[in-house]
Amino acid sequence: MKSIELLVNALNNAHDSEIIIQNHEDTTLNVLINLQKVDGKIIPYQLKITATKGTKVVVSEVITQLLPMCCPERHINSDGTFCLYWEDDIDLGITDIDKATLWWQTLIRFLLKQERAKKKREWPDQDAWAHGSAAKFQRAALSALDQIGVNFKNSVLSDSIQVTYHKTNKGNGSYYKVLRNGLVWYIVWEKFQRIAILKQKCLCGAKSRKRYKSTLRNCSKQLHQKYFVDFAINYYHWKIEEVKFWAYFKGKSCCGTLDMCPLK
Repeated sequence: MKSIELLVNALNNAHDSEIIIQNHEDTTLNVLINLQKVDGKIIPYQLKITATKGTKVVVSEVITQLLPMCCPERHINSDGTFCLYWEDDIDLGITDIDKATLWWQTLIRFLLKQERAKKKREWPDQDAWAHGSAAKFQRAALSALDQIGVNFKNSVLSDSIQVTYHKTNKGNGSYYKVLRNGLVWYIVWEKFQRIAILKQKCLCGAKSRKRYKSTLRNCSKQLHQKYFVDFAINYYHWKIEEVKFWAYFKGKSCCGTLDMCPLK
């Protein structure tokens, strides 16, 4: 069964908002979604869903009315289609009824976030993936901190983090410098893929009766040193790729619907 047919068959599964078919063809589906907000208010979205290659579909407003024509911060692509998910994180290829149901649920959640963004003038999901190629480095950086501990990760990300790259042929060569709240936290040698001072106390803050066990060289069987290296390198490339992403939009106008936007 094709993706559009599967979506039609899964129309009324597991969501509160009413979805009405307005036009149905082999590769396209026009629907009216009467989006039900938490306060009970109904917002009518006129959407066009188009089958693309394989099991994928794209979706956009039929005519731009409720959403900006394009807004990377609100996850609306330059062609007006919605960026509902990151393919490396979740596969929403519509291969069966369950996947079609999940796709509808994802779309409804996306539209509800759009309504919150409209009201708060900021994207409500702080855990959203970064734009473009930056997402894979973001996932690697956050995964490294997860290995040390979720509470530790939350503590680090609540602070101001900056990673700079310094290219040199002197000494041990080029290195990454990690700053936390404006102060040098640690340094990573690029060539050796290790932290500069391994005899220092582990950055995770762990304590041990035997002092040597809580050093970066030995903490958590030497794994913490690796995780901090992975975090530094991937965090740096995450931010660099974000800059490259926004450079692509240089000269384009901000839609003005959010208070904070790199295009302003």
